[in-house]
Amino acid sequence: MDEEEYLKLLEEAYKKLPQTKGSAERFEMPQIEIAYDGNKTIWKNFQKFAEVFRRDPEFMLRYFKRELGAPIVLDGPRAIIHKKLLPQFIQKKLESFFRLYVVCWECGKVDTHIINVGGHKELVCEACGATRVIR
Repeated sequence: MDEEEYLKLLEEAYKKLPQTKGSAERFEMPQIEIAYDGNKTIWKNFQKFAEVFRRDPEFMLRYFKRELGAPIVLDGPRAIIHKKLLPQFIQKKLESFFRLYVVCWECGKVDTHIINVGGHKELVCEACGATRVIR
């Protein structure tokens, strides 16, 4: 077998391999941006997380109100938390939200959405089809 024939066979073999996505498939969580105004904590890029997670900002707001134990209001792309909190504390709660309401518990992908089924919510994975009841 000569080199040209070998390269032709190699090219055909590569065409038969399943196509995979490169690093674009990998999910990277944005960095949280925090500022302070007196006793208030301003989460400057709250809306960006809602977009990246593909979650309703109001749904996220209810979770963070409960978890942070403070009133929170949306102000455009920002969330104003009426309590002074450390960024590390907010980051921990954000990671908890991510695990509970974004990432698939079965395959680990972030291609999920939330649906209402018979009075309860379910996290549905678009990648593997797994479903899980969420609170």
